[in-house]
Amino acid sequence: MRAVRGLSVMLITTLAALAGGEALATTKCQKGTSTLYTESATCPAGFANVSSTMGGNFSTIGKDDAVRQQEQSIFDSGAETRAADQARAAQSDQAAAQQQPASKALMCGAIADQMRALETDMQQRHTRQSIEQASDQYQRLREQQLQGQC
Repeated sequence: MRAVRGLSVMLITTLAALAGGEALATTKCQKGTSTLYTESATCPAGFANVSSTMGGNFSTIGKDDAVRQQEQSIFDSGAETRAADQARAAQSDQAAAQQQPASKALMCGAIADQMRALETDMQQRHTRQSIEQASDQYQRLREQQLQGQC
């Protein structure tokens, strides 16, 4: 169990070194059956330095220049693609904004024409039911005007 704990501590220390991206000097100290790993070169009082019994080497390997250049070209092409997409979206928005007033004017004009025709028709109707139907239809057209901001 103690050996497993010692290995766990060493593994955690090694992982911490990897996360920091820097080399870590670790000293293994023992006192009886207790094991202590420390970053200092000396062991605390009562502990013996047994670092020489630790086996293995710790190395980190960085990326070579070809890999860095390849990654940079991927990043650059992604940035170019995003810029082109944003330019297309801006052009599309601008075109839609230019077309919107014309289509809005046509829609508002059509609603106004329908309302005028309905007003004329309402003046010629004589039954209560037909007047109510025309009034309901007129109200729906008015709501369309408000929704379309005419």
